[in-house]
Amino acid sequence: MREDCLILPVRGASTLIIAFTSYGGHHAPAAGFEWVKTVTNLNVHAIYLRDSFQHWFHSACLGFSPSCEHTLLAIRSYIDVHKIERVITIGSSMGAHGALLFGALLEADHAIAFAPQVNIDAAWLSAQSDNRWINKTTEINNIAYNHLNISELFRTRRPKETLVYYDSFVELDKTHALTLSNIHGVSTIDVGSGSHEVAYQLAKSGVVTKLLSERIVQAHAVNIESASET
Repeated sequence: MREDCLILPVRGASTLIIAFTSYGGHHAPAAGFEWVKTVTNLNVHAIYLRDSFQHWFHSACLGFSPSCEHTLLAIRSYIDVHKIERVITIGSSMGAHGALLFGALLEADHAIAFAPQVNIDAAWLSAQSDNRWINKTTEINNIAYNHLNISELFRTRRPKETLVYYDSFVELDKTHALTLSNIHGVSTIDVGSGSHEVAYQLAKSGVVTKLLSERIVQAHAVNIESASET
C-alpha cells in the first residue's frame, strides 16, 4: 500500500520541518517525497507529506490519516511527544499550499512557500483564468473542503513568519502570491527567474538550505538564552 507520510525523528532536536510534496503530473501524483536531500543534514525532526489524491493536502494522507483534520491532530501529537519548540513548513506549488495551510493551522514559527496556489476557490480561479489543474480543482470545490482560500485563513490564524517566493514572469503565480502581501508577518519575494520551478532554482543555489539553517540557529539561540535565565 502506498504511504504518503515519511517521518524521520532526530533524538535531541527541538525543530520540526514539515515538507510538502508538489502535484506530480496530470496523470499521476508525485512518486517520491520532495525536500529530503535539503532537510536530511539539518539535525531536525522531519515529516514529509505527499497527496496521492492531488487535493492540495485537504484530503486523507494515505497510510497515515483519514483526513486533513486527523493529519493535523497527528502532527500536534508528534510535536507534544517530542517536545518540539520550533515548527517550519515548506513546499512548492501544491506543496506550497500545503505549507501555508498547515503553517496557519499549526500557527507554525515559519512557513516557506515557493510559487504557491494561495486560493483554489473555483470562482476566484475562474476570475483569474487559472485553469492549470482544472479537473482536480473542480473536484476539490465539489467536495467543499474548508480553507481553500489561504489569504482568508491568514486573517485569523497564520505562522509567525511567512516567506512566499515567486517569479513575476509567471503572471498567475504573481497573482496568487500577492493576495498575501498585505498580511502581517508575510513577505512576498519576486525572484525574477525560475518560472514555476523557482523552488528548484533556489534549492540548487543553496538559498533554501540557508533559509532553513538560519531559522534553526535562531531556535537554538533562543534555547540557550532560556536555559541561561533559569
